[in-house]
Amino acid sequence: MPSQYFVNGKIFTGKNERDFVSAMKVTDGKIEWIGPSEQADAPDPVDLQGKTVVPGFIDAHAHPRLLADIAGQAAITIPEVTNIEEAIAALKKQAEKTPDGGWIEGWGWDETKLLDGRPLNRFDLDRVSTERPVHVMRSDFHSSAVNSKALELAGIDKSTADPFGGEIQRDENGDPTGIMIENANRLIENAKPKKTEEERIEGIVRTGRRLARFGITSVAEMMGRWNDLSLFRKAEKRGFKQRLVLYLLWEEVKELGIRRLEERDLNGRIRIGGVKLFMDGTISGKTAWMKAPYPGTGGKGHADLHEGRIAGSRRIRQKERDPAGDPCHGRPGHRRDSPHL
Repeated sequence: MPSQYFVNGKIFTGKNERDFVSAMKVTDGKIEWIGPSEQADAPDPVDLQGKTVVPGFIDAHAHPRLLADIAGQAAITIPEVTNIEEAIAALKKQAEKTPDGGWIEGWGWDETKLLDGRPLNRFDLDRVSTERPVHVMRSDFHSSAVNSKALELAGIDKSTADPFGGEIQRDENGDPTGIMIENANRLIENAKPKKTEEERIEGIVRTGRRLARFGITSVAEMMGRWNDLSLFRKAEKRGFKQRLVLYLLWEEVKELGIRRLEERDLNGRIRIGGVKLFMDGTISGKTAWMKAPYPGTGGKGHADLHEGRIAGSRRIRQKERDPAGDPCHGRPGHRRDSPHL
């Protein structure tokens, strides 16, 4: 590939906050020279017209697989949606675009931003549909609201027990309100039809293009699963260009066991960076675990970490140690002969 010069720009060098140059030379996708535009010896340079050039951004805590899933859903966010009536209207429009019988889905509501000052519930969402399931994630993606049909498909009623680290919110009679908190969301997710591998790959490729438009060249997947390694690598062959670090959910490791890792699993463009354990929820959703109750409530949040989880993760970590018992991970000049996770 021939070299290409770029001139008349404001190119950030990274040496300090104010160090910029006006020109650069790119060969085979790599910047091999920077300097003043007057020294750019090229017959047909690209004129940046004063635009700023910075290195690619690294999003160190993201959910590209989730972004791919919600791309076609209704955005229940301000300023487009300011109250519950507008949320219902947006979801009804979403229903028109969703195949018959399919789940009507949305995301982004926040009761602290809605003029009504309260969360969506099943009675609101029953106005969208009583025949089809409706599921709308909160802005923090730690809680959600569903309609009566979704509760029915998930087998949730007055007798359903709260899962550990989660809550099925109930009214004064003990009936579910449709608000699913933290780990209770999994009951809903398990009731949904699974996307095909092809659908997931296409969604990831589209998400990669969107990330690129915002200058994001590296990203972390913080809700990783074992099969995501294969999924993202297949997406890479189809045009997913970001470097990606996968953090595996602890539940995934605990359920499916420890696997032997290859060199590319540790150091490739699509690689594993670690294991993620949840301690609790979010401040805005009042699910972060607190010593004192949240103002206006009797709740202190939801703990999702206990001694069994800590001990289990400790065993995983011990398996990552070398024969002498010293942790190799992250030590300069050390590399495991038999890497496991």
